[in-house]
Amino acid sequence: MVRKAFRYLSVLPQYPQEFFERVYQIIEFRILDRFFRNSVAYQATSWENAQQDIKANFGDVVVDILGESALSDIEEQIRRRLDDLPHTARFGVSYGADRSLGRCCYLACRLLKPGVVVETGVACGVTSAYALRALEENGYGSLHSIDLPLPGRGVDSLLGIAVPEELKSRWNIYYGFSRRLMPNLLKEVGGVDIFIQDSAHTYRNMRWEFETLWPYLRTGGVIVADDIQGNSAFSELQQRNPSFQRCIEQIKKEALFGVVIK
Repeated sequence: MVRKAFRYLSVLPQYPQEFFERVYQIIEFRILDRFFRNSVAYQATSWENAQQDIKANFGDVVVDILGESALSDIEEQIRRRLDDLPHTARFGVSYGADRSLGRCCYLACRLLKPGVVVETGVACGVTSAYALRALEENGYGSLHSIDLPLPGRGVDSLLGIAVPEELKSRWNIYYGFSRRLMPNLLKEVGGVDIFIQDSAHTYRNMRWEFETLWPYLRTGGVIVADDIQGNSAFSELQQRNPSFQRCIEQIKKEALFGVVIK
């Protein structure tokens, strides 16, 4: 705890705004989320069953996309890049997305052929890599990612390390608090085809990001949200009458991710 406190304090002299954003996040995690979590019991399906539901909406092309060599190639690249991380890495493999979540992001990007994908939460960049490879296969679109990385020596070099260099031309990354950066980004892009939510998984943060994003999400657009099980923020999207909503069990993590189509 002492080392962690010193890491946070080290940010204060040069980046005071970032320091206070981090303090707010700690308060939200440690205090506010305990009282405003709004827990809910999600009814989840397996990734295999979810694929069948998606196939019912989009047809046999779903099977074709999930069998693409580009998908297996990016998974192998991600595996190698994460395997090469030093064991002392601040956010190692445990911070990376589950393969089912990554595949869902790839599938959504290939199906919708989006012009604009917005992502909150990057860490090692696993979902970023899946999305960027899909955009490259489409030959169209860009990914805009927002992340407030943990403070500490060497963290910047690890941020997005799973993303191959050849895919970064379609990637715009913004460093900071989503509540500060996201409104201006959304105004700049005008409309969003896919939103990947993987930043702080508190009720207040997830609800705020969903509510802020929704007016910019195009009809037929998709939200993919990681680690939804901790609160009711994802469940409350049902009030907006989406055309499709599923809670999906992750393969290697005891966690759920959600998919919504507007």
